[in-house]
Amino acid sequence: MDTDLSPRTALGMGAILAEIEAHGDAVESDYLELKSSLNLRDALDLAKIAKFILGAANRGEAQAAANFHGEAVMVIGAGRGESVGIPRGIEEYQLRDKLRPYLGQHGPRFHVQRHFLASGREVLFVVVEAPKAGDPLFPCHKDFQPINSDDRKHALQDGALYVRPGSNTRLARAGEVLDLQERYRSSTAQSVSAWVEVTAAPSSHGDRYLRRTIVHVDNQSDLPVLKRPEFVGDS
Repeated sequence: MDTDLSPRTALGMGAILAEIEAHGDAVESDYLELKSSLNLRDALDLAKIAKFILGAANRGEAQAAANFHGEAVMVIGAGRGESVGIPRGIEEYQLRDKLRPYLGQHGPRFHVQRHFLASGREVLFVVVEAPKAGDPLFPCHKDFQPINSDDRKHALQDGALYVRPGSNTRLARAGEVLDLQERYRSSTAQSVSAWVEVTAAPSSHGDRYLRRTIVHVDNQSDLPVLKRPEFVGDS
């Protein structure tokens, strides 16, 4: 697929649909998943969306940056041959409310776009924003166990980390968890600045000068710069 395609514009959405209708599931990757139909009021289908969002948000920056400007997209209502869409009606805030138990209060950043069909139905694009340095690890916040044993691959576990290295979303392995921790820490140096201020003034007896050195540290990251506070001294 042309990596310059983006769901940000109507043209981009149309081009993505054309690729899906031409090739079907073959276009799926770490940044693109398609579902021919989902019921956005069904617990199983909501779990599928939540799992994709978590896995996409837990990608590395370099991996994500290669396509779609770093974004990842789940396309709902599209398939090979023809995009039949899903019924219109669910608002973005309603979808967010339904997904929040899985994603958490401060979960991954995502938004919804729509492509309206002549039939009166719509194709829904769930767009997960590009990961960036300093992003936290995004764990799942709620268990989900499908009733049907055939759907067990869609189960979710409270506290688990999901990643999406390819066209499937799965539990993170140890090395991938460490990579996500490094992604979180990597923004600290970019968010911290320091400077030294030196002043001199005569002593109370006027027989010498006292030099005062102050080290200023401006930390705009969420991580500590020092393990213990430093003191300011006179010399």
